Amino acid sequence: MVLQAMHDNERTLGGQRLFRLLRGSLRRAGEAALVDGDSPLHVHSPDSLEITRLAVQLTSELGVTVPLRLLFEARTVGELAAGLEELGRLQEGEVPAELGSGSWDRRRRRRLSFSQERMAFMQALATGSAAYHVAFGLRLRGPVDIGALTRAIESLPRRYDILRTRFLPAAEGILPLPLESSSLTLRVISALAGGASGPDAELRIATEFCNAPFDLETGDTARAAIIRAGPDSALLVFSFHHIVMDQWSYELLLDHLSQSYAHELLGSAPPDTTHDPRFSDYAIWHRAWFRNSAFHQDRAYWLRKLDGATRVTFESDRPRGALASFRGARWCLALAERTWQQLEELALRERATLSMLLFAALALQLRNESGRDDVVVGMPIANRNHPGAPGCFGTLLNTLALRARIDGAQSFVGFLSQVRATFLEAFEHQDMPFEVLIGQMRVERDPSVSPLFGVMLNVLNTPPAMVALPNLAVERVEIDRCGAQFDLTLTVDRLHTKSIWFEYATDLYQESTIDRLSQRYQNLLDAILEDPGRALDGLPQRTRAEATQIRRWSNGHAGLASPVTTHDLLAAGGAGKPAAAAVTSGARTLSHRELHERAARLASGLVRALGSRTTRVGLMLGRGVDLPVAILGALRAGIAFVPLDPAFPAERLAFIVRDAGLQLILTDMRDAAREDWMPPDTALRTLESLLAEGGLLQAPTPAAEGREAY
Repeated sequence: MVLQAMHDNERTLGGQRLFRLLRGSLRRAGEAALVDGDSPLHVHSPDSLEITRLAVQLTSELGVTVPLRLLFEARTVGELAAGLEELGRLQEGEVPAELGSGSWDRRRRRRLSFSQERMAFMQALATGSAAYHVAFGLRLRGPVDIGALTRAIESLPRRYDILRTRFLPAAEGILPLPLESSSLTLRVISALAGGASGPDAELRIATEFCNAPFDLETGDTARAAIIRAGPDSALLVFSFHHIVMDQWSYELLLDHLSQSYAHELLGSAPPDTTHDPRFSDYAIWHRAWFRNSAFHQDRAYWLRKLDGATRVTFESDRPRGALASFRGARWCLALAERTWQQLEELALRERATLSMLLFAALALQLRNESGRDDVVVGMPIANRNHPGAPGCFGTLLNTLALRARIDGAQSFVGFLSQVRATFLEAFEHQDMPFEVLIGQMRVERDPSVSPLFGVMLNVLNTPPAMVALPNLAVERVEIDRCGAQFDLTLTVDRLHTKSIWFEYATDLYQESTIDRLSQRYQNLLDAILEDPGRALDGLPQRTRAEATQIRRWSNGHAGLASPVTTHDLLAAGGAGKPAAAAVTSGARTLSHRELHERAARLASGLVRALGSRTTRVGLMLGRGVDLPVAILGALRAGIAFVPLDPAFPAERLAFIVRDAGLQLILTDMRDAAREDWMPPDTALRTLESLLAEGGLLQAPTPAAEGREAY
């Protein structure tokens, strides 16, 4: 976030605490912010987390619950101060207590946070998958003291109670039970042991280590390893289950690691843990607060906002299975620094955030690809908007289902303003747990898909924690978890890799498809930057290369191949091996020669039997070598075939025959007799009888070429 204030004159406002907080929060790149009442207050950030942080600090310090909307919409520091004073009059006595203030009843039974409930539910579906792991690596260059690093890592569970917790199933759900100690320690792995070395070998070892399954019931939820590649180079990797770790906690972990390693190595002051909130306390408090204070209002908002919304996703390359496997891969779209700067500048001009702009572009692309003007995209939110929450180590994040209704005649900046309003409303109702919302909406659960949306946008918005390990140069390293929580997730990493990562379900999409989608997304962003006032329908849906290819096709330059039929392709494929087996079922086998000769005779028999009376034939055959003969024979005769399953109910078969207008049904049952459901004008013939009547029909007759099969 960039909150710029230009003059240092506190006397114009008074309120020393407000100015002290603003000075602490309005720093960027180490420069102090100078504040007075007329200073402009510009909000411009990768996401709302820094604004959330400031709102929580103001709430704790001033005793006023500060909504995010006020920080977004106040144009000057004076407007912000006036808004805070008004809120103070309206909210006197309503600010929730701080953790550790004495108002917490620690005798109450422990409960999962709402976010943890979702993680436990999803892990039950994603058994064996690393889709719900949080993994990262740190490249360490210089001499590493393994003993000091081990002690620093082992101190993490002593500080954060969530890392000393096991999760046991019970009649009322998953229960978090405390452990006296944790198994978290530092494992030392040599990258040279297998004979391979170098960054690729280290990453392979790190990926295998981080993606190994956890056991939540025993409290196995975190692990760490250092992979040694030489005396002065190592890769430190962490892997946590999402039930104990979120992106916000990553910053807390690195801060603790820096202080603890320095303490163990140099004897400096240990981390101050006296004011640490316990995650178990916060989970209990937040559940009670939500039920008593926010549930009804949030429920009414989301039910109204999502009424009639349907799930929209990108078209897949492969059919969706009955169960999601959560297998996934990643594709990287690197953007130039100048592009990032221009996107941030455009967002600033429109009083929006980078997240809002990227969401608007993604929603527009989803509309372009799906043809639906009403789309829902998921977004995670830190849900750290209460006093005490910023210091909690654990999973508190929530998922927002953000709906966009798109009018193609609207300009992009107009659409961005609409998206901005949607975001601000959603921020005000962010406490509604996603799983609770799904239950309230009575969404029918399907184990093959995520409810409400299939596409997620995740902007990594926590500022990069300062990892200061004595005598070491530290660099962050990406670890691929080889999983996918949704059909497609766009993870925006502006600060570190300066890239957008496309995490996709490999059961659904090919890599080439994701590459194409990423190039279209970048092309759309470039067009938006070039003319943000252009109508949405005027923005390109394809890349320049795709548009050029389409023009070439439309001008006839590409040249289409001569039409070829399915049976011709099959005949050509078996021409060089006529005696080889083409079809086998049980004890029966047909060679390529036998298959195509029988199909040709059947085609001739069909033409003689039907003439020009019909263009369709019903195939009521069991699984066996006769079925492909019948299909190929119908195609050779230019007749479309309609499959009829003998196991279908009579009413269903009668409807299909009438609806398709079938005058002939082909069967392989030698003793077949007419059924009561068969229309009187529909003939029933056996395959063998038509084969006996047919001669050789080597190609479709001229009349057949214009019939329905062609």
